[in-house]
Amino acid sequence: MKTENTQSQIENSSTSLLRVIFNLLTPADRILIFLALTISISSIFLLKGFALQKEGDMVIVEVGGAVVKTLPLNRNDIIDINNGKNVIEIKDGRVRMLRATCRDKICVKQGWIKNSGEAIICVPNRVIVRIEGIKDNSLYDAITG
Repeated sequence: MKTENTQSQIENSSTSLLRVIFNLLTPADRILIFLALTISISSIFLLKGFALQKEGDMVIVEVGGAVVKTLPLNRNDIIDINNGKNVIEIKDGRVRMLRATCRDKICVKQGWIKNSGEAIICVPNRVIVRIEGIKDNSLYDAITG
């Protein structure tokens, strides 16, 4: 009984503090906070969706931390990895884990990947399939006017 009263007092004090803060803000402050939050959240999705994802060129396959295959992404092929424990399929500039002997098959359920930096990881079989792009040899990240 006593703990319920204490908990309700804490909830009432925190909601009353929020009300006090909210009442101190002018309508212009509220609009400014809303716009700042909206721009911040949408910029995260825009950066992730457009700027950071570039289509890759090579498929790198690692087993137990060692690179075992490096394959071009523009070639259609089905390849056994790790003595047949995993099978990958490269098709139309994408790659996926076609089959795996692991129990949950999370790597198979992940589906296709095609962008540089993406990876399919099969933890039980210690297989990593990742995509890399061609190295850009330019000296500058960006040029402004």
